[in-house]
Amino acid sequence: MDWSLRSKLLVGFATVVVVSAALTVPAGSLLIGHLVVAEAERRVVLGLRTADAMLHLRMEEAQQGASALAAAAALRVEAGEGIDPPRLEAWRARYAFDFVQFADAEGRVAAQSRASAEGVVAGSGAKALADGKPVSGLALVPLQFLEREADSLA
Repeated sequence: MDWSLRSKLLVGFATVVVVSAALTVPAGSLLIGHLVVAEAERRVVLGLRTADAMLHLRMEEAQQGASALAAAAALRVEAGEGIDPPRLEAWRARYAFDFVQFADAEGRVAAQSRASAEGVVAGSGAKALADGKPVSGLALVPLQFLEREADSLA
C-alpha cells in the first residue's frame, strides 16, 4: 500500500501526539500527586506545631493561674475566711479553668468549684503534695466526674 505524503505526515503527527500524551499524563499526575501530598504534609506539620505551641502557652498560663489561686487561697485560709464555692467559681471563670480543686495535706479535696466533692481524693494532687507547690495540667477525667461537675464539660 502506497500512502500519500499527507497520510504519512498525519500518521506521524498522530503518533507523536499519542506518545507524548502517554508520557506526559502519567508523569504529570505523579508530579501533581507528590506536590499535593507534600503540601498536605507540610500543612499538617505546621498545624501540629502551632497547636503544640498554643498548648504550651496555655499550660504556662494555667500554671501562673494555679499559683495565683493557691496564694490567694492560702491568704484567705490564714485569715480564717475559708474558701467558699462562689469565690472558687469566680476564680475558675477568671482563669478560664474547667474546674478548680483545693486539696488538703492528705490529698482530699477541701474545696471545689461547680460541684461538691469534699473528701474525694484529688485527681492530680500527688505532684502538688510531693512538691508542696500548686500545679496545673492536663488530666484524663472520667466522664462521670465531668457530668457531675457541669453539663458543659461532658
